[in-house]
Amino acid sequence: MKHFLLALLSRRATYGLELKQQHDDLVGVVAGRVNVGQIYTTLGRMEDKGLVSHVLEASDVGPERKVYELTEDGSKELRLWLEAPPAAPELKSDALTKIVTALELDHPAVHTLIRDHRRQCFEALRALDMTAAEADSSVALDALVQAAALHLQADLRWLDHIEERTARPEQELHHD
Repeated sequence: MKHFLLALLSRRATYGLELKQQHDDLVGVVAGRVNVGQIYTTLGRMEDKGLVSHVLEASDVGPERKVYELTEDGSKELRLWLEAPPAAPELKSDALTKIVTALELDHPAVHTLIRDHRRQCFEALRALDMTAAEADSSVALDALVQAAALHLQADLRWLDHIEERTARPEQELHHD
């Protein structure tokens, strides 16, 4: 969240509610919408570290509001983060852990878990399709939607693989 907010503030100074809207518009479809309180908490922490500062601005609709801007240290932090290699991909997920555990224990819930995860993947793919159809075709949003869709498609292929393996007779499973 911190670096995403720094990136948004690198474009122009703004206030917390607008940052929330920009977050939700760009990455909310995949990362989920963010609570405005989380935005302000993160901004407060970044301000304590000298990465952002704020000025009070009069508002036509209520009390003064804080308009945040990137500091020189914030710009440096953003640049270092953008230029550093990304972290290794995480291969864990709740669905993977549950399904593998159920397989290992030969638990009867495994087929329900597979069915439910497959349904969730298809629902998420439909939501991504709707987002892609409704959204402006920014390169960043397209990249995010494509990455999420490919991950979901990989999960569906993995579920197919598990179902194929669990459908084999018992003696075949142990001799692969």
